[in-house]
Amino acid sequence: MASSLDTVLPESDEEYYDGYALHKNIYSHIEREVLPVVSPDACPPLSVMAYAIKNILCIQPPALQLLPALLDLLVHVEIIRTHTVQNLRDLASADQNKRDKLDLLLKPSRLAAQRTVYRKIIDSCCLLHIHHLWRTFDPEKDPPLTTYLIDYFPAFFQVEADPAIRAECAAALTQRPWHHDITEGELEENRRIGAQAVQFVVDAARYADNPEAYCMAHGSSQDTTGRDSFEDLFPPPDFGNIAAVTARFVGRAQLLCETWQSMVADRIL
Repeated sequence: MASSLDTVLPESDEEYYDGYALHKNIYSHIEREVLPVVSPDACPPLSVMAYAIKNILCIQPPALQLLPALLDLLVHVEIIRTHTVQNLRDLASADQNKRDKLDLLLKPSRLAAQRTVYRKIIDSCCLLHIHHLWRTFDPEKDPPLTTYLIDYFPAFFQVEADPAIRAECAAALTQRPWHHDITEGELEENRRIGAQAVQFVVDAARYADNPEAYCMAHGSSQDTTGRDSFEDLFPPPDFGNIAAVTARFVGRAQLLCETWQSMVADRIL
């Protein structure tokens, strides 16, 4: 049973960005049909979040300043996915016929892989945003870059001797939604990616101080005058790959929810 929003969404990507009218229709649908019946404290319907995510992923050139919004949306998708998995498990345990149909969807290795993909998307978005912030940082308006590093990669900074930094890490782990339900193994990966982010910031600062000296010290013959040369030296995570993996992840979450909804509808009927 699909959400009513699905009835106003186009089926193909080619139709998706075909002018202003489509987006106006979807906005109006959400404003008239969704918001009046949903509590401000409730999680938005998955179809609404999928639409918002697709909006972010499809913008060209990529709107990297929207990565924090993408992170927040993905957290909600993951919460819905894990909640739906539990609902399907409960249904399977109570109904042998349903269990047979759900075996593939609920296969432990499949669910573990989906969780791994989710965490890789989160870490990749965080690392990409650090690269973006380095290029756009305004010291007069923006928080210190270390604030973002700690928010995104608290596991890396937990070993710091400074108790204030350790307190910031503890706060990030409990207050930043993209760390919700993070496991020890995922913390270790967060620590590893955090080391990459910090190394990038350190090396990029050395490059900014003296590009020619940095290139000589690292055996690079890159032209040091342009943006392309900087990204050759410090390649960011590929947004196109992140977008493709994210779209598949969201699609699988939608499949789980649609399966749950259809099975519940079957029981009612």
